[in-house]
Amino acid sequence: MGFIFQEYNILNEFSVEDNIALALELQGKPKDKALIDSLLSQVQLQNFAKRKPNTLSGGQKQRVAIARALVKSPDVIMADEPTGALDSNTGKQVFDTLKELSKDKLIIVVSHDREFAEMYADRIIELQDGKVISDVTKNSTPATKASANYNIVGDDTLLIPSGKSLTTADLKAINGFLSQSQQDILICRNSKDNTNIKKLIKINDDNSQDNFVPIANQPQQRQYTSEESKFVRSKLPLRHAL
Repeated sequence: MGFIFQEYNILNEFSVEDNIALALELQGKPKDKALIDSLLSQVQLQNFAKRKPNTLSGGQKQRVAIARALVKSPDVIMADEPTGALDSNTGKQVFDTLKELSKDKLIIVVSHDREFAEMYADRIIELQDGKVISDVTKNSTPATKASANYNIVGDDTLLIPSGKSLTTADLKAINGFLSQSQQDILICRNSKDNTNIKKLIKINDDNSQDNFVPIANQPQQRQYTSEESKFVRSKLPLRHAL
């Protein structure tokens, strides 16, 4: 298990390299500079090994904390509100890093940010007052090709690719589609507004649409041997204690 804290928990007296190495040294393992350099590269902090934490931004400190969580090669990384102390742009960078890591590891994030959860998570377990009230997984639904000139995304959205012109038959079909609505309908050609609308209703670059559906089958639970689950007693090296 690796753990990422909301407030970083980085020791200001130590360099970036020594902060990461401490996770190894607490387990009686030697400081592995090659591994640390590799991890810093993985979190976009090349050449930061000798820097002190007080010279780093909040996002950089959190990426140091991610590298420290990775240094023991854990199967699971748990992150406690990892973007709680960061602005939205820096938080996005941290989530981008965690999403990349999730290709090889299980990343469990506690967050109150619903937008980030729906943007990055493959599965969302929602809790209220200590009880699970929702357990859903991300599903991507491809667009339906209604004709050569337009697609239907989900049940309620028409998407006309750039450069396409609608035929008389297309217009007749679209009029039928519009007649089923009980509300006003917007048609927008402003690229910025269209980008924001796509983001809001979760339309991807390939015109598929993300949605969350209830978990059908729980993953199979892995059984661990006593050797695999043996605890390692932590011990702070004397030079660090001094």
